[in-house]
Amino acid sequence: MKRLALFSVAILFLSASCATGPAKDIRVGKSFGVITAEKVIVHNSPSLQSQGFLSRDLQEFIIEDVACAEGISKASCWTSLAGARSFPQNAAVAFYKVKFKSGEEGFVNARYFFPGLSEYLADSDGFKKFKELEEKRREAIDAAPWTDEMKKSAFAHELKIGMNMEQVRLALGWQSSVPKVVDVVTGKGVAEKLSFRDIVCYFEDGILVKWKKEVKEVVRP
Repeated sequence: MKRLALFSVAILFLSASCATGPAKDIRVGKSFGVITAEKVIVHNSPSLQSQGFLSRDLQEFIIEDVACAEGISKASCWTSLAGARSFPQNAAVAFYKVKFKSGEEGFVNARYFFPGLSEYLADSDGFKKFKELEEKRREAIDAAPWTDEMKKSAFAHELKIGMNMEQVRLALGWQSSVPKVVDVVTGKGVAEKLSFRDIVCYFEDGILVKWKKEVKEVVRP
């Protein structure tokens, strides 16, 4: 039944393409924002092999159009988009032509949008909320009685051994949802562990002693 439903959707998209050109993607004309620096590749052309630049955080862009990867037919491109929620890897053949408020333009691979919006991006409402929280985060760091070196690391979302829990929270942006503290048994006794996105931090007596990145499903194309 699932394959039949997917086939039916694909046929509808192909029919629309033959009759009036490619159907309009619901994301075209909408705004999104980058909330994690240097994680989203903005290509110079609709090709994963093309050059480009890494996005900076707190950048907002509008999707202007859909572009098919070089060498991929429009029919194949739109069929892949039609079934991308069930088969997200197929979305890699499509790109969104985007324009940033800074004036920069490029192509963002559709894989960042399927099966759900990448954690590196937010829709317009989510981006506004994130931007407000990020401004408060930076204000809190600026007002904190820390060394210049510690502030520089926190501003850049960098962790350092010896940070206390508040410094780690602000460095990684835990101001919107505070993760639960979990006690873990170590060779030295009981320590504290915090998890946020793909980062796991370990504290002893409230001081950061180590951290690691968890292996997660790759969402980048």
